[in-house]
Order: sequence, then structure tokens, then C-alpha cells
Amino acid sequence: MPIGVIEVQGLSIAQAQTKIAERLSKYVINPQVTVSLKEKEGGFIAHITGEVISPSFYRVPENTTLQELITKAGGLTKYADARHININSQIVDFSKFLKENINSANPVILANDSILVPRIKMDEYMGRTINLLGCVQRPGTFDIEEPMTLLDIIALAGGFGQYPNLRNIRILYQKQVYSADVGGYLDGSDPLGNPVIQGGTIIFVPSNQIDPKETIPITVAGQIQKPGTYQLLMGKARLSDLLFTAGGPTEFADIEKIKIIRDQGGEEFNLKGFLTTGNLEENPALQEGDTVLIPMLAGKVKIISSIDSVTSESKTVNVLGAVRNPGAFQISLNASLIDSLLFAGGSTASADLERIMVTQQGGTIEISLKRILQDGRFDLLPKITSGDNIFVPEKKESKWEKVVRLTGQLSTITLLGVYILRLKG
Repeated sequence: MPIGVIEVQGLSIAQAQTKIAERLSKYVINPQVTVSLKEKEGGFIAHITGEVISPSFYRVPENTTLQELITKAGGLTKYADARHININSQIVDFSKFLKENINSANPVILANDSILVPRIKMDEYMGRTINLLGCVQRPGTFDIEEPMTLLDIIALAGGFGQYPNLRNIRILYQKQVYSADVGGYLDGSDPLGNPVIQGGTIIFVPSNQIDPKETIPITVAGQIQKPGTYQLLMGKARLSDLLFTAGGPTEFADIEKIKIIRDQGGEEFNLKGFLTTGNLEENPALQEGDTVLIPMLAGKVKIISSIDSVTSESKTVNVLGAVRNPGAFQISLNASLIDSLLFAGGSTASADLERIMVTQQGGTIEISLKRILQDGRFDLLPKITSGDNIFVPEKKESKWEKVVRLTGQLSTITLLGVYILRLKG
């Protein structure tokens, strides 16, 4: 329905609506007209290509800088050569702005500018990387902005793996092979054992060959990066060695109240005291079958919504070990040991319900929940108070049980093989 051109310059929005409605009324009964204004797009189009995440044409406002345009394009790729960015055949060393905040290296982009971010030469890229191999947590290639010490680079890879040979770490740089005695650096016998590493270096951390007979099983649970059971050197492993092997404590770990559970009971240690003062009594030697519990810092709890928590006061308990959802929980003030285990999802199939450890202000007590449930002796349940740590150990498998389990596995494999042969026949 053509109504022709309507001049609205100088009119208000209401006046424009009325004028357009009057024209439409010749064709439509009681026309309803709405007029809205759209702001005219300003700025200009800039083109950026090369080693940016999303090369394209972008509309940008006046006074947009190179850094702002690169950000709009998603940033530089890891292969970008920031020292040789081409703006209309003019080379800009953008790295001076990134590293030294020199504003002249971050020019304002003009209309119709074309920006090319070139790819760095592979030799130059390799010259700023470190290749880390061998007995470390996360071997791989790491970018470094400037030279770093060997231990700082190992930290980038999450630390050493299990049983590293710290006395003979191999370093390959510019076709020359060197050795570093990090073990000597750590014990003070070799101050040169933590050398500064340049980009383009390959580092290999060898591992020690350990006879399994020389190791003992130690279990760590709670606020640790990789809870589980680890084989550590017999007679040499200390608490700090276990935490290091298990990836270190989490950000919520209370390393001042670490508990070591043994057959004869439990004992608390302040590892922070060892780290700050070197007191070896707070970094004890570990024994076969030890279980190490790392509690959560006070206040870092999982809130469990329940009727009890709404209608009564609450307390905080840590439930660790062989339960389905270990952690710290805020529960009703009158909740029992059994309630605490239920909040943690219940025990696992491998839980030893005859040796549950409850650590309180006065020490650690051992509870046979299996006996209490079998005999109905709920009066033997300890009173759970705020701050208590409840640990459910896993069953200790006897040598005879191991033989039975392995025999059963072998029997299953044999029967499966016979079944496959029958199918083939």
C-alpha cells in the first residue's frame, strides 16, 4: 500500500505519528501508528586478519586502539608475532605495549586500516618454550616469558611424579647435555642444583627403579588433590612425601590438624609447623597401613537442607574415608554418628564398619558400628559434637582373601576363554 514520501524533519515523534496516521486514514480506518528512532551507527569498519582468534571485519568507534581491536577479535593466538604487527605496511612492535605499557606501541586505528598479525617463526616460538619429560605430574610443553629456575618449571607441571631421581635431572640446551642435582640443592649440599633455564630447553626427569618389596601402602583421604592409597619407600617416607605424591592439599585443607590413624589409635600433626620452622616432629615418618586424614578448614562446609537444620541449632562434622560423599557437613545438633554417615551418602561396599574412628577434642575413639547395629546397643554410640572428624576405613584384605579373590578372577578368565572357544567351534 504505497502512501508516498512523508516529510517528518523537524517534527517530534508524536507529531510524526499524527502526520503518518492522517495519510494512512485515506486507506485504513482508525490507523494506529508507532514511530521510534534508531541511533545512526557511528564509527567505521576495520579489518584484522592473521593470528587472532576471530579474524574479520569489525565496526569500531572513533579512537579505537590496536589493543581494543585485537580484544574484539578474541585476542592473539599462541603463535602470534606481536613484535611485527603490520598496519597498512607500517610495522608496530605491540609487545612493547604488552610488556612495558608503552602507549606508542598501541596506536589508534583509523578508517579503512588493514591489520595483519603475522605468525611467529617456528624457531623463535620454540625458543620461548620448555619441553618437560619424564617423572613429573603433567609432562608437556610450556611457554615462558623469561628464564625461570628448574624448580619453578617443575612447579608448572604440577611437581614431580612418584620416585623421581632428583640427583640426575638431564637438561638439553643448544645441543649440550647438562645434569642438575636438585636433591643436593634441596638438602643444601649443591647450591647450583637449581639452575636458571632458558627457552628452547628440554628437561628430562628420570625415575628411580623401586623394588615393590621396599614400599609400604599408605592411604590419604579428605582435603587432598588425589585421595587414595600410595606405595611409598619403607622407612623413608614422611608425611610431606605422601602429600606431595598425592598432588598436595586442596585450598580448603587444614594442614595444622592432620591426623594419622594407626591400629593403636590416632595422632594429630601440624604440617604448617614443619614448613615454617623445620620441626621434624610435625613431619613424622609413616608406617605400613597408616591412614592420613586431612580435615577441612572451619567454615568451609556443605550445607544440607533438612527439617532439623531449620527447627534447631546445628553443628559441623567432617566425614571422611569409605563413604560415598566425603566432606564437611552442617547437621542438626542432635544428629548421631549414624545420621552423620547418612549425610555423607552412606558407607561404601569396602567400608570396615568395625573400626570407625571418631576424633574429638579429647582424642580418638574406635567404634564397631557393626556390633552396635547387630546387638541394638545404640547406647554405645558416641555423642557427636561440632568439629568432630569421623573416618571410615576400608577393610583390610587378608592374604587368604587375596588368594581367594585372585583365584576367582582366574577362574572367571578361564571360563570366559572356554566359552569363546566353544563359540568359535
